[in-house]
Amino acid sequence: ATMAELLKQGYTKEEIIELFKKHGNNLAEVDRELAGQTIDFGADDPNAHLYRDRDVFTMIDREEVDRELPFMSPKTQKCSFKQFISRVKSLVDGRGLTHREILDLMEYRMGGDFLADMRRMRKKGSTLPEIVEFFLKKDMEQRQNNLRIARLKSQAKIDAMIALKRREIK
Repeated sequence: ATMAELLKQGYTKEEIIELFKKHGNNLAEVDRELAGQTIDFGADDPNAHLYRDRDVFTMIDREEVDRELPFMSPKTQKCSFKQFISRVKSLVDGRGLTHREILDLMEYRMGGDFLADMRRMRKKGSTLPEIVEFFLKKDMEQRQNNLRIARLKSQAKIDAMIALKRREIK
């Protein structure tokens, strides 16, 4: 996890500086901390069953949701899932939404494979904490993939330099 990568994922400079102050250049520890994060929405309302037919947009303005939550799809992912889910939590705090309604909001702001994953998990009966954990793991997978790509690019540069040196020697 480099600073540029974390900025691209939507982390603030202050959050990144705190991570590196805490762990120095130990990228494995930075990744471990980022992977271990979770976001708790608290327990669901015991009376949630009474609101199973309530439309979430009767409780929160659709325009506010559009303004506050970025659209998340594999092609237009503007921030990490940690950032996205944190924004969801900030938006819904104190509004009396059920876990189903929170998932409705998240689903509303997703597209592509992310939306397909969300719908598949909801159909399977996954809970809000399970879905949050699933999407936070996607952040870790993305960081690992970016690290793998960076290693491959670095190795390709080294291989190209070696090839040039060999030609010079011949």
